[in-house]
Amino acid sequence: MKKLTLILLTVVFSALSLAVMANGNLSCSTAWSKSVPVHLVERKVTASSQNGIVLLEIEDIFFNPTYSRCEGVYKFKMPPGAFAAGFWINTDEKEWVKGEIRKIAEARKIYQTITSRLTDPGILEQKDDEITVRVFPIESKKKVGIRFRYFFAAHGEKDRLVFNFPVGFSTAVATDDFESRRAEPETARLNFVATFYDADSISDAVASNDKARINADGKQCNLSLSAEGTLLEDFSVSYRTGSNEKVSVMSCKAADGSRYSLIRARNLEYAKSDEECRIGVIVDASGSMSYRNKERALRAVSTISAMPRVKTELFVAADGDLRRVEPGELEKMKFYGATTWNGLASFPADGDYAGIVLITDGDNLRSSHLQMLWSKVKRRPVQIVYLHPDYSRALAVMAENYGGCIFYGKATADDQLAAALARSVEMLRNNPFLFLPGERRVMPLFGSLSEAAYYVLAFKAGSYNLKTATGKGLLSFDIGDNMDPQEVLPWFGGIAGRQVIKQLEANERTPEVIEKITELGLRYGQTTDYTAFLAVPDEIAQQHSDAMNPAYLAMFAAPNFRKARQQSREKACFANMRVLMGALEMYCMDIDFKDPETGKDMSSSLGKLEHDLYTGLFKIEKLVEMKYLKSMLVPAENDCDYRIIGNFMKEGYVVCMVHGSIEQSGVSIEDMIKSYCSAHNLDFDDFDFPYEKYGSYPWAQSLEWKLQQQILIRLFLAFML
Repeated sequence: MKKLTLILLTVVFSALSLAVMANGNLSCSTAWSKSVPVHLVERKVTASSQNGIVLLEIEDIFFNPTYSRCEGVYKFKMPPGAFAAGFWINTDEKEWVKGEIRKIAEARKIYQTITSRLTDPGILEQKDDEITVRVFPIESKKKVGIRFRYFFAAHGEKDRLVFNFPVGFSTAVATDDFESRRAEPETARLNFVATFYDADSISDAVASNDKARINADGKQCNLSLSAEGTLLEDFSVSYRTGSNEKVSVMSCKAADGSRYSLIRARNLEYAKSDEECRIGVIVDASGSMSYRNKERALRAVSTISAMPRVKTELFVAADGDLRRVEPGELEKMKFYGATTWNGLASFPADGDYAGIVLITDGDNLRSSHLQMLWSKVKRRPVQIVYLHPDYSRALAVMAENYGGCIFYGKATADDQLAAALARSVEMLRNNPFLFLPGERRVMPLFGSLSEAAYYVLAFKAGSYNLKTATGKGLLSFDIGDNMDPQEVLPWFGGIAGRQVIKQLEANERTPEVIEKITELGLRYGQTTDYTAFLAVPDEIAQQHSDAMNPAYLAMFAAPNFRKARQQSREKACFANMRVLMGALEMYCMDIDFKDPETGKDMSSSLGKLEHDLYTGLFKIEKLVEMKYLKSMLVPAENDCDYRIIGNFMKEGYVVCMVHGSIEQSGVSIEDMIKSYCSAHNLDFDDFDFPYEKYGSYPWAQSLEWKLQQQILIRLFLAFML
């Protein structure tokens, strides 16, 4: 059977703090093992930069040294603001299969139709800041290759432009999820080649790795790095430009004759003011903001309140209401209940606020809520302090249109908070935007005006202005018709379309906005929330020409093979819950444990699981630390989310937000909570569980299951014939 390589790329990009190492890992599994030692052999990285905007291509080659055919899952973290521009995969060591851009619904239908015919697929998708590639099969003693491209931009640090490349890796692999023993790491190679071009000239170029060879001459800088090892750190390059101007403009001419203006703004200076800055601080006091998030919120409030010439007025959003509180009162409050934002309508309409700081984990927050607050304070900025372990690109883009966002979660050190909030308050005082001729305001394609911002706009002569939210001019510059357009790299023209897409993404997602984003994604060959890359080898595409035709797909529904996959994943999830309940039972038995020799009560050393009754959240990692679990559980689905309903010391039980409960199979999470509230005289509205996750199985099919079914069919036919 000719092997099909089918790739679907679904992307919602977001910013992130760069990982130090081990980016782009491939973990593999077979029907009888959760971890097979497939290791990285080689990573090739090619970068091409034009005035700070970079097209990066990464090609990873992995080798399966075992005698097992397996399914691989590849994960890669993208840098801030990145978006995909291409994808290829190679599973036969010969042919690289290139993806083409399609509407996401159409791509998914094609995928489902072809895989339902039991042809071996591979799939790639991305949620927020992480790309996930599923590759099948990775043959025994064979290599598999993954290649993709994305755009990102340098950020500004004082007088330098800094490019962070998240290309570090670790080749250590676990031999078994249930064993702490690790396989001996294999050596891998890194080959990195980059060319930087800057119209303002390049000087004092340096690289973070002293083995890199770097040569800067005039407006161009070439760099190469070859390294080999089991552990390599991420890589960065920085340089100074010849111009110290706050804004530089480059007139560009693309290969198709289109003209653009590349505008780079950085190191803006704001006029210092001795006037007191009045800021409204709103704290989300729902159940999901309890414990660690409450600690973070209190720290953020105290940090802002301690700033000189800043007067804070504190509000709490809870129970669908908004009310004024004092800092001491906030500390004593209990955070509970569902997240609702109806109370924001009662925020005092007052033009004396410099802006608003909204401290939240983002649950149920919509663009309309930010727009309401923005209007209440006479279009002054609304800054979000986002308390969540994972980055949300959708929230970042939505917030950027009204004031911006600080991400203060597990990846942000507490000692960085004061500096981040100081920048935030400075932005509240000024909140700069670029205004085009005709006073139309635009958001940056990359970066922010607090560090370095990049705009790629259709060429238009006239006066451009950087202004604060109150209309105060910071800087103005002119773009004239007589500017000589410079030839740019072939890939440059497509990113102008992304500028328009980003502006649209900040709006409410009406059908008209969705249609326009989809159209631009298809036109410029870029992934959005509504477009995807699909790659099928020519021979397979010809064999399945009916499925490749959207008109055919509109007439006939693709066969649905979800049920068997759901059942197998559900069984795996139930097994996880049984392990977890066993660990909790052992933990509860040890609460009153006394040392038989000393008689000393050992329960104080067991730590706390920090269980929150109203969200069900608890610290599974504590059970690992205290040796009640050998290791963290491997989720059956990416969205598996284990929580506890009720008091686990008494009648409480473990549930998965996707698959439900072992004891009450088929009962929704919402109905379980309602039943628990009824039995214990509690208010259902106080509980904040993600009810929408229940039953939300991913649409992708189980590759291993299909393979096993095909083998059984072949054996049956061979026996009968």
